[in-house]
Amino acid sequence: MNSFVNGFMKSSVDGARRRAGVSIVLAVALLPVLTAVAAAQVRADDLNDRPGIDPQPKPTVDIEYILGRAHIRRGGTGTVVFSVRTAVPLRSLAVAIDFDETRLQARNVSRMDVEDASPVLADALARTIQNNFDRSPGNQINEGWIAVKLDSGDDRRALIEPSDVPIPVLRIEFRALATADFGFTPLIFREVQSEPVEPPDVAEVFDNRVEEASPDGGQVNAFGLGDENFREGGIEIIGEVGFFMRGDANFDLERNITDPTVTLRFLFMNGPPLLCDDSGDSNDDGQLDVSDAVHTLNRLFISSDPFPAPHDWGVDPTPDDLGCDIYTS
Repeated sequence: MNSFVNGFMKSSVDGARRRAGVSIVLAVALLPVLTAVAAAQVRADDLNDRPGIDPQPKPTVDIEYILGRAHIRRGGTGTVVFSVRTAVPLRSLAVAIDFDETRLQARNVSRMDVEDASPVLADALARTIQNNFDRSPGNQINEGWIAVKLDSGDDRRALIEPSDVPIPVLRIEFRALATADFGFTPLIFREVQSEPVEPPDVAEVFDNRVEEASPDGGQVNAFGLGDENFREGGIEIIGEVGFFMRGDANFDLERNITDPTVTLRFLFMNGPPLLCDDSGDSNDDGQLDVSDAVHTLNRLFISSDPFPAPHDWGVDPTPDDLGCDIYTS
């Protein structure tokens, strides 16, 4: 009898080990496919989130306008950095940024300190206009925007010198409204239009463009910028400290194929660390490992069982050593 029980237990343990081994091999083998699917989804989502962008090709200039990202608690403030990478010396630049004024409020725009940028940039002639009004609910084209123009004041003088790395130009402070929905809200480079305030009754239009400096005194070239010149950013609006959703490894308040992909890339491909280890701990065992990606795949495509709590958005009911760097950084 004992030998029968021992044999049965050994068979069960061996079977469990084999199943775990198969799950790990399957998860790692599927990683390239999951990464490709997630990347395609991100590209599709990005295109869907940018209404009104002209699909026609525009002249390519080796210049990038770059917006960073920030995490802001609802009702709190945070800063996003605007940077420029350019292959030509720039005499001037204009930047127009659209945001959702029902979720964000622009508070302050300032140039980078001298030690963070060139002396010319710190002394540049600047004009900054911002609009936080919501006169036409649902209109995100002409409301909720920031426009900044910087000029060296001299055709021969470069505002920003050519550089292979992005040069920080502006700090933009935002406040997340206390009534804002949780989640990501984009900051988009887009032509914006001011409200006419005095005669003549003409609204001023701001767009994204640069002028090239001319050290030899020749012609100053002006360039409009198109989709290929932009790397857009945004703000993740978060709730109370310690709140998260189980299985939401990329912390976007959704569970989909991207979540196990992010976890596997972090574990096996030197990917970036998770913003919230607790949300990546899909099976709530207090560890962040391959079993979490396997558990998420199982819940998404095989089993209908719910994820461990918190199911939507809440605190961790299970004491462990995992936490969220997002709240302490």
